[in-house]
Amino acid sequence: MKAGLFSSRLQSQSVEQRLQALDSLKPNDPGNHPVLQKLIAEDTEPAVRKAALAKLGEPELLLHFCLTHADPQTRRDAESALADVLRDNSALSKEQVRTLLSNKPDFAQPIAKYCFHAALRAETALALSEAEQASIIADVDYIDTRHLIAEQLVSEQQLQHARNLLKGKDKNAEKIIRNKLDLLHAEQKQQLENKQAAELICSKMEHLASHEWRHESRAQYSVWCQRWAALDFAPDDEVVKRYGKAEAVVADIIERESLIETVHQQQENLASMLGQNCAELANLSKKQLLDQQPLLSQTLDGARQQWDSLIETDSAEPAVAAQFARAAEALTSVLEFCSGIAEDSAHQVNVLESSLATLQWPESYPALLAKQQIQSEIEELKAESRRAKQDAARKLDKLHKRINRLLGSTKRGDLKRAKRELAAVNKAAQRYSGKDKKALDERLVQASEAVDKMSDWVDFATEPKFLELCEAMESLIGSKLHADKLAARIGELQKSWKALGHSESADQHWERFKTAGDKAYAPCERFFQERQELRKNNLANREPLVRQMRELLEGTAWEESPDYR
Repeated sequence: MKAGLFSSRLQSQSVEQRLQALDSLKPNDPGNHPVLQKLIAEDTEPAVRKAALAKLGEPELLLHFCLTHADPQTRRDAESALADVLRDNSALSKEQVRTLLSNKPDFAQPIAKYCFHAALRAETALALSEAEQASIIADVDYIDTRHLIAEQLVSEQQLQHARNLLKGKDKNAEKIIRNKLDLLHAEQKQQLENKQAAELICSKMEHLASHEWRHESRAQYSVWCQRWAALDFAPDDEVVKRYGKAEAVVADIIERESLIETVHQQQENLASMLGQNCAELANLSKKQLLDQQPLLSQTLDGARQQWDSLIETDSAEPAVAAQFARAAEALTSVLEFCSGIAEDSAHQVNVLESSLATLQWPESYPALLAKQQIQSEIEELKAESRRAKQDAARKLDKLHKRINRLLGSTKRGDLKRAKRELAAVNKAAQRYSGKDKKALDERLVQASEAVDKMSDWVDFATEPKFLELCEAMESLIGSKLHADKLAARIGELQKSWKALGHSESADQHWERFKTAGDKAYAPCERFFQERQELRKNNLANREPLVRQMRELLEGTAWEESPDYR
């Protein structure tokens, strides 16, 4: 009857009676759970539902209503009732709370907010997601857990959300979050500045890669490369890729420009070198210039080959090209000039004058010393030519006088001298031509006829003497004289033959005289050969003795009192 009465009171239309009936119930009595669940789920009065939740005391049922009840206020009342259970040190042990969490993961947030057990509360809070931590921080009952959650938050969104929820509730937790937000904003600002710095360097490099190259571009490239290398952060991959692409393009441009600058510098050096060569040539004498001709030719050929190779890379500056062309043309002209002045010609004056006429030497270069010398040489050659003509006339007159003397000597009977003079004047006459040669030939015919007549007379007078010499030489064949005396006698007969001079008689009997001399000398030749062999053998026999003596000399320690015996 009492249970029925109680049930009727809970179903009463009066809110006061339903509240009084609930107030009389024992809290946390499992036997009352069905009635209390029904009231919480179906009663229309919020106060009745709240009172039923306070009497329920079952964590799992309270969590159920927290999550599922249709009325928002009832859900909040259910969470408040669940919080009271979790706060109560005597209601649930640490193990019971762990069991609830293990069976129902939805207990995680309530445990993190309200659980009396600090270690378990902290453990559960740390297991929540960042968004869950931020959403519950203001509802957490415990300062240490609020600070723990504040320390765990990292994203700007969740930090800002937690800060908004905490306003006025926990200054220390707010300070932690504010400091983290300030640090995050500073990092974001730094990241933005880093991004802008990397983007600036990248855009500058891209500008260099896509615009016309200027002299100052190289310095700009070096600056931006140094700034990029000095970055103490890692830029975005896209910016790194863009920078690398632009830097490679600029590096190629710089390499090309460096090559062109090097080529231009080499072209300037080459033109300057040839110009310097021309300036040095101006002070060379004719002999020095001719001595330098092979080297000049080699230098010019090498310079032209190098110049042609350089302009394949890039054309020279107009002023440099003009300087090189002027110097090369001047050197070419000097080489041609050298070839002309080096030529040894009968018309040397004409050759030298022609060489001077063709010489192209720029007025901008110092005057050629060799040119002045050639001009002086031309004047000297002309004067020498005049003197040569005068001298030739004197020599021709002198030759005619020699022919006169030759004719006189034939009359005096000096055949030897006459023949010698005839040969000399014939040789001298070969140097002449034209009418001078014709006049000389006519006179030489007369002289030759006179010498021939004189020769006939001499042959008649000397032939007996040649015969005597032949007989004397033949008498020496088989002679018993000593080889040295025999050789001396043969030499005397040969000198006597020679003293008679050349004549037809001499030619006629010469073979007889020579044959007799060879036969008479044969024993002498054998004797001299044998004597020579003996001398060689004696010399060979002396060599070992000399060698022994040298070894004794070199091998004896003379400073140590040797045995001289």
